[in-house]
Amino acid sequence: MRTPTLLVVLIAAAFNTASAQRDSLLKVGARVKINRPDAQIIGHIAAIRGDTIVVDRGAADTAIAVSLRDATDVAVYARGKAGERALIALTTLGALTGAAVYISWCVKDPEWCREAEPVDHDPNDDEVPPSLFATITIGFGAIGMLLGHSFAPLQWQIIEPIRVGLTPTSTGMAAYISMPAPRFIRRPR
Repeated sequence: MRTPTLLVVLIAAAFNTASAQRDSLLKVGARVKINRPDAQIIGHIAAIRGDTIVVDRGAADTAIAVSLRDATDVAVYARGKAGERALIALTTLGALTGAAVYISWCVKDPEWCREAEPVDHDPNDDEVPPSLFATITIGFGAIGMLLGHSFAPLQWQIIEPIRVGLTPTSTGMAAYISMPAPRFIRRPR
């Protein structure tokens, strides 16, 4: 695999890690906060059954099943969009720093640079060892990814439910999609 391909894979991995965190917020084991008109329920999701979430509130309390129809809002404790941007930015910055370090070494000592490249001792083998440039660049990129992952704080992320359903009409059935209005349009409660 060539170095540019490996760099694209590394940055894509950072982006996919960030996207996967956003896509899979509401899953079993996630810390959740559900607000209802009569109570606020905080705990970990034990099960998801259709439109109902079973919340385990800890050893002292019993688990409770909450219908999403009764909830005014649902929030999950996870990284936000700022954390995703930090993850991607620090991964890219780390990879660029690694490339710059390698290039600066090669400019100062070109002979060392030629000798440091791996040699393929088996000409019958199709595998080519990764270059030192690729190793340093990807290593620095991975360090940047870990830093971006650790610097992004966890916070309550409100889940915006999109509901799809069928409803009877005078002429048969109709499909509908229900989604919340953007935050700047909503009336305060």
